[in-house]
Amino acid sequence: MLKLSSYDVFRKLPRDLTHGTSHGGILSVLAVAVIVLVFFFELWTYLAGEVETAVMLDTNTEQSLQINFKITTLQLPCEFTSVDVWDYLGNTRLDLNKDVHKTIVTGPVGEKILGAYSDGNRFSNGDSVEEVKAQIGLSEAEEINADNFEQKLAANHWSFVDFFAPWCIHCVRLAPTWEAFAKTVHDKDIRVKVFKVDCTKNEFLCKTQRIMGYPTLRVYQGKTPKQPDHTGKRTVSNLLTWMESMTNEHAHTNTRTHSDEGCLIEGRVWVNRVPGKFHITAKSDNHDLDPKATNISHIVHHFSFGSPLPRSIIRHLPADVKRNINPLDGRMFINREEHTTHEHYIKVVSTHYRVGKSSLLSRSDSLGYQMATSNHRFKSDPSVPEAIFAFDLSPTAVVIIQGGKRWYEFVTSLCAIIGGIFTVVSLFDGAVYSVAKRVKGAQGKQS
Repeated sequence: MLKLSSYDVFRKLPRDLTHGTSHGGILSVLAVAVIVLVFFFELWTYLAGEVETAVMLDTNTEQSLQINFKITTLQLPCEFTSVDVWDYLGNTRLDLNKDVHKTIVTGPVGEKILGAYSDGNRFSNGDSVEEVKAQIGLSEAEEINADNFEQKLAANHWSFVDFFAPWCIHCVRLAPTWEAFAKTVHDKDIRVKVFKVDCTKNEFLCKTQRIMGYPTLRVYQGKTPKQPDHTGKRTVSNLLTWMESMTNEHAHTNTRTHSDEGCLIEGRVWVNRVPGKFHITAKSDNHDLDPKATNISHIVHHFSFGSPLPRSIIRHLPADVKRNINPLDGRMFINREEHTTHEHYIKVVSTHYRVGKSSLLSRSDSLGYQMATSNHRFKSDPSVPEAIFAFDLSPTAVVIIQGGKRWYEFVTSLCAIIGGIFTVVSLFDGAVYSVAKRVKGAQGKQS
């Protein structure tokens, strides 16, 4: 009866018929190290997969398209800045306010924030959700702490302090209104200093000041608190009225306007998923604008379509795909001549992202958009200059898939790598052994 050992193609030599060499040991250690290293690289490549791109007819059935934007007009004040939307179905929306927020800025590139803007009033006098959001980013009230609290109060005849806690929802809602109030006090040159104190960082100070609830709004004359604390409506106009009644300090100058004032416009709008235009225009119900003096120079901080992509998807995308998601971001468009309108023509391409964690796992289909842009300037005389973002939809869509080797391809590749390394090292070891043997033989004959 035949034994299984008779079919063995991996026959072994007895150990006493073989002998090891020092160079063979070195090459063996080197071969094992290289095999382990290459194994991990191959495994990493297999798990990560490869990004592949395909083109197909656009099957996107969404009826609306979200436009996200953050743009600074460098020499167009918020008072004259309007956002309009128009599409090929004939729908026109002028002077959009919902989900569009304006911030007054100045400086060569709009780097200095002067305050939040609300239509009809430079600073909001209410505390509705929209008005609170419009003031986010303003930082005017000086934050003080236990180390300089008394010093700051003593340096000012009148002070108005907001004692707050970051976890307090009422404090969070008040924060942007308080900053707008502080800015208004400064602009009106009212001789009252506006401060704020974080009671989570200054527990002992707030305890000594007998702060029992947040926020507590208190006026100080020097270092002496004046009673009662403010308990009325927490709006800019009410805070001003109450503070003036407590201190008898009133405005000494009119609110200033910077000659180089600009406007930071940010927000999102929804439009029909058809070709259309997004306009930033200069208009006013109370002024007649001079087209020659209207400068629409602007910086596009961000402009995109659709919901933002998760970071887990973005980090898997090739560099050329990332560049086409937001190609206008960070670009500056400056007027070189009078009566100049800027038009950005955008081809919007639906993109299906099927990338994610590992090629071993299934992935969901995330819809996003890529853009191909073309930017132009032209004379708009006699019309008032505009910044126009004209968008059109591509009939084709791009599919980005994270593919990779199948498991059997991975195993085959791995076996080839391990076998190849072992074979090459074996050949090299044989050559070294043969040379060493010849050298020793030659030396023996000479002796």
